[in-house]
Amino acid sequence: MIIKLAEALDFAHQRNLYCFNLRPGTILVDAETTPFLIGENFIQVKWLEPDFCVYGNPRYLSPERITGDLWLNSSASDVFGLGLILYEMLTGRRPYRFQGGPELVEEILHGRIEPPSHRQAGGSTGFDEICATALAKSPTERYPRMSDFAKRSRIDLKGSGLVYASSLPVLGTCPFRCSAVASPHY
Repeated sequence: MIIKLAEALDFAHQRNLYCFNLRPGTILVDAETTPFLIGENFIQVKWLEPDFCVYGNPRYLSPERITGDLWLNSSASDVFGLGLILYEMLTGRRPYRFQGGPELVEEILHGRIEPPSHRQAGGSTGFDEICATALAKSPTERYPRMSDFAKRSRIDLKGSGLVYASSLPVLGTCPFRCSAVASPHY
């Protein structure tokens, strides 16, 4: 599922569509575990105006979104969001101790994220590198494109049995498949 999401987001990014607010609530999963992205959360970006502001759930915001470094808002912010979702899928919880307030902001900006394998018994260390790269504090240290995230994930996630997190709703049907996330109908 993470691979499909990364590929769909890469497709969107190639068309200057960015989510900037990627979180489990923007993903729906059908009974066959096919992920769907909710299209209304995407923004087409050609350039960012000085007063550009995107609101989001602070628990899923990238450090550059929190500090307001607008020029850094790029695919790297969505890579960070997908990294948080992967972390939560692997461990069953968010990487941060705090749920909100200045403590959460401080933890996002300066805190160390414990590797997923340390939070689950018998956890694979292969996922640790994926999460560490996706959740790097600096956008330049993350995967440069979602296709790079997908490529690396393919190596470690294939055959792992990881399908979806309990925090992602499972639905019988959904109108938007990930492969069509950036269709002209949005």
